[in-house]
Amino acid sequence: MAHASSSKICKYDVFLSFRGEDTRRNFVSHLYNSLELRGIRTFKDDERLETGKSISDELLKAIQESKFATVIFSKSYASSRWCLEELAHIIKCKKELEQIVIPVFYDVSPSDVRHQHPPFADSFLQHEEKCKDDMEKVQRWRGAFAEAGKISGYHLQNFKDEAECIKKLVDDIFPKSLQIISPFPESLVGIKSQVEKVTSLLDMESNDVRSIGIWGMGGIGKTEIANILHQRYRHRFEADCFLGDVGKLHQKNGLTWLQQVVICKLLGENLTLTSEHEGMNILKNMLRWKKVLFILDDVNHQEQLEFLVGEPEWFGRGSRIILTARDKHLLISHIGDNVYEVQLLSEAESLELFRRHAFREKSPKEDFLELSREVVEHAGGLPLALKVLGSSFYGRDKKHWRHIIDRLKRIPHKDILGKLRLSFDCLDKDEKELFLDIVFLDIACLTRYDFHLCAELALRDAGQDFLIDYLIEKSLLSINIWNRIVMHNMIREMGENIIREEYDNSRIWLPEEVCDLFKGKLITEKVESLCIPKDYYFEDDFLNYSNIFKRMQSLKILIVGYGTFSSNCAVTYLPSSLRLIDWPGYPSISLPESFEPSQLVVLCLFGSRLVELWPISKKLSNLKHLDLKGSCELTKTPNFGDMPNLEKLNLEWCVNLEELTRISRNLWRYASLIDARCRIPLDKKLTPISQRP
Repeated sequence: MAHASSSKICKYDVFLSFRGEDTRRNFVSHLYNSLELRGIRTFKDDERLETGKSISDELLKAIQESKFATVIFSKSYASSRWCLEELAHIIKCKKELEQIVIPVFYDVSPSDVRHQHPPFADSFLQHEEKCKDDMEKVQRWRGAFAEAGKISGYHLQNFKDEAECIKKLVDDIFPKSLQIISPFPESLVGIKSQVEKVTSLLDMESNDVRSIGIWGMGGIGKTEIANILHQRYRHRFEADCFLGDVGKLHQKNGLTWLQQVVICKLLGENLTLTSEHEGMNILKNMLRWKKVLFILDDVNHQEQLEFLVGEPEWFGRGSRIILTARDKHLLISHIGDNVYEVQLLSEAESLELFRRHAFREKSPKEDFLELSREVVEHAGGLPLALKVLGSSFYGRDKKHWRHIIDRLKRIPHKDILGKLRLSFDCLDKDEKELFLDIVFLDIACLTRYDFHLCAELALRDAGQDFLIDYLIEKSLLSINIWNRIVMHNMIREMGENIIREEYDNSRIWLPEEVCDLFKGKLITEKVESLCIPKDYYFEDDFLNYSNIFKRMQSLKILIVGYGTFSSNCAVTYLPSSLRLIDWPGYPSISLPESFEPSQLVVLCLFGSRLVELWPISKKLSNLKHLDLKGSCELTKTPNFGDMPNLEKLNLEWCVNLEELTRISRNLWRYASLIDARCRIPLDKKLTPISQRP
């Protein structure tokens, strides 16, 4: 047999050996419940046997798979041949596996056991009479009895009652039951260092009540971290509870049901509650003297925190409360800044995790390395995506790999998106609209703008910039190492999928949808964002685009790819609802006079045929970004006095030297906004249009 139970992973913490008719309904029943309440996995033969298996084999196996064997010696213990076989095997495991044996002397003395004195003497005489042909077996039983009687244990007469004896026994077993921490699972790539950081927040040596939060997007590993902490530290507490999928369970079963589960796990009471307030009162009154480890995984509403974990005063000294969520603000509002943000995996970690699921090993075949890198890039360091995608590639050849990768670029993986969209479902209406607008801008590939500006542009109300912070707190946007807002590509795909399935005709970017829109097959009044792809070919050269734009009274974002409209196309109408116009190669000499730009935030007409912005002066009070780069025919420079909130300006190669001299009085106050790499430096002379190549 393998050596030392302390060095192996055991199925059970404690095996209970007892004579049922003596102790099952009293001592053993209370002991078993006390052990289970403390999270000590206990084998009791009338509870754990699997149907259809040999009782003797099952018992012997359970003994070998237990760290501790607790033997309750009662007056009729020796009358049971099964009890004696159990005891003999327990003593054997003590010698060969270093199993810890704990005898309990229930209305008998250790000396009676050691010497087989009455009440055991008659039982052994009866066994000798029945086993005359196998006296070796009886001697083995006697030897086990003698050995067990020498082991220091718990003598019931030394305690005032059974309850005191059980408490002492459980208190002694508890810290030893999980003393050996399971090896860190190799499959949890990139998690170990993060577990250590969260552990430092827990400050396990402090005797104060301490609450911490674990925050991050769906599928990033919050639950795994919380589960490891639970398994690692549960033995230090009087009671523990890991409650997963709290948001879902709350929605499905209600708060009183959740409270009943928590009360059962932490207090060992099966209660039927009539209200959330009743459950709250029971929790805060009965937990205050108990040191507990309480983990709520994936909380998504303030009510869950208010009625389940309340205040630190609810819990006994040394208690630890761990909360995981996708909403950072929810955590901070309840526990302050003691929140850890779970990180995405590095490229090396991503490759290792993907390989484990795609090849069932750490390293793939060399000829699959580049394909693996392509998938890993798509997953963007998200553990959930790497696991799900890796499993979908397992056992397939290169041809299938290529097919799946190409398909992934077109069709998002449902298993991943279903997990991620939980964050979206928790948003309010305004937050959902903003998120989907940002998704649209990201899809439209606005490479000339940073993502931070795109997010800002998507705001439907300039005074609602706080909504961007909400999306960051809810893990739908994040801040990178350069302190810029970014969106994970799996989150973007989730948003794209939602737009297609649930927000029909509101945001259009696919060529086939653009075609249907201009053919009158879609409801133009519903269109809020429109991206016409670069070099898109309109079948009808005589299509009146302006009439179609007139019907788009909700249009806020218009992105037109370069080379889409012919140079002789006159744009006579644009909706005044527009907040962003990105139209390189704009074909008209000016913007329509009827277009009122009061909502306009970004105007980018790179390489346009503009001669002037408008035939008449227009007030652009919300304009922040103006890009007229390469508009060489512009002869009338914009009036910057009409743009009081302008933040970014790009006029490179759009004015001649004489014009620059004329407008320099207006430009000086924008000097700090002008990037010398691509915008006009004020001390540099420009080549007049006539002398440019």
